[in-house]
Amino acid sequence: MAESASTNRSNSTITARLQSMMSFLALVVRILLWPLRRASSLVFPLNDLDGLSPAVTAKAAQSFVSMLRKQYPSNDSELWSTTGFAALKNEATASKSLILVYLYSPLHRQANHVVDHILTTRQFQEFLNQPHLVAMGFSIHSGQGLQLAQMLNAASFPLVALLEPQQSTLSLMLSVQGPVLLEMTNPNTLLTYMNTALTRHQVQLAEQEARRIQREEEQLLRQEQDAEYHATLRADQERQRQLREEEEARVQAEREAAEQESAARRELDEKLHRARNAVRPPPAEGGTRIRFVLPSGKKLVRSFESDETIGSLKAFLLVTFHEDEETENIERIALSTNYPKKTYDDEDVTLEEAGLSPQAVLMVQDLDA
Repeated sequence: MAESASTNRSNSTITARLQSMMSFLALVVRILLWPLRRASSLVFPLNDLDGLSPAVTAKAAQSFVSMLRKQYPSNDSELWSTTGFAALKNEATASKSLILVYLYSPLHRQANHVVDHILTTRQFQEFLNQPHLVAMGFSIHSGQGLQLAQMLNAASFPLVALLEPQQSTLSLMLSVQGPVLLEMTNPNTLLTYMNTALTRHQVQLAEQEARRIQREEEQLLRQEQDAEYHATLRADQERQRQLREEEEARVQAEREAAEQESAARRELDEKLHRARNAVRPPPAEGGTRIRFVLPSGKKLVRSFESDETIGSLKAFLLVTFHEDEETENIERIALSTNYPKKTYDDEDVTLEEAGLSPQAVLMVQDLDA
């Protein structure tokens, strides 16, 4: 047990000494490297183009444009972007444009060869002025230029590349660099490749636009068909509603007509019942003899008690009309005499009071005729 404790103390001591030695060695190395770091900062000082912030990358692009304006004042430098690369990428993505990138080293002995023989020529200016194309240049001594060189796996400079923005990435369509680019003294050589890539891109955009228009037309057609279907459906529903209302109105009218007919029949039955009760048997002898002349010319003769009323005559006619099928069916009856011309409307007047006794001829009229 005592031997184990002694061993643990010995290991702790060794570990502490090793840590002290490592700290000392680190301090010595930092002291030795300090002159080298100082010298490198003097030889390669940081400049205002180092970094990848939007402001710094925009300044790097503006530096290239400023060089064009200074050395080539007759050249249209407005064709080259002065925004940061991230902003230009967003612009190209929105406008579905390709990005032309020119990377160069100011320290290269042929630094201006590509600018003199290609970039500032009339043919290349016309190429840059086409739609769906944006351009920018960077020195590889800037942070943005170095990042693009690494992204494009550049092996030599200068370099011209065409990039196609695709959502969050960039697709390399064309890259010409180093000796191959420097050997081109005629801009048409490079433009042949670039126009081919740009034409292919424009064809793709035209196909995409055609597909978009086709989708919109198909969607519009579906909307029109849906609108027509819903309009037809609403018209059918309206017709069905009207048919239901017409059927309900017809049923209601038939019901009301049946009710009215039933009420009229009940009223007629009650009227006939009252009329039968009001008609007395003809007198055995005497009384008042009445000859009725119907609208058809047919004549009816019957005797009545002299104290019976005009109402009794009408009751007799009403019962006769409904029981004798050979007579007219008159429900609203008017009685009158020709000589003298007189109409008998008061149903409570007796025959004797009306001056019809002992006999008379009465004309029967249909008030509904």
